[in-house]
Amino acid sequence: MNETFKEKFPHIKLTLSKIRSLKREMRTLSMECNLEPITVSMAYVYFEKLVLQGKLNKQNRKLCAGACVLLAAKISSDLRKHEVKHLIDVSPVGMSSRQVSSSLKTLKVLK
Repeated sequence: MNETFKEKFPHIKLTLSKIRSLKREMRTLSMECNLEPITVSMAYVYFEKLVLQGKLNKQNRKLCAGACVLLAAKISSDLRKHEVKHLIDVSPVGMSSRQVSSSLKTLKVLK
């Protein structure tokens, strides 16, 4: 399956199995933070847009996945200030405020 995916999308630097694994982590993180299913769906869309544009690589994939969840939660008004801090704290990549800010700038590509 990874080979077929690579043939169809040669510009994408991640394998299909890695993309699926990251989306599974995003869903787990969202469930731990009691986010709505629509928020998870929005995060997937943002993440897939970055993937299809070839913006993700091994170094930034988890950070961008976490930022997509955070952005989706903020846009859907699913979070309050203390919940944003909790989401950042429980993120598997352990994002700092500076990293979140940097990732959100990267996500401007989505517009």
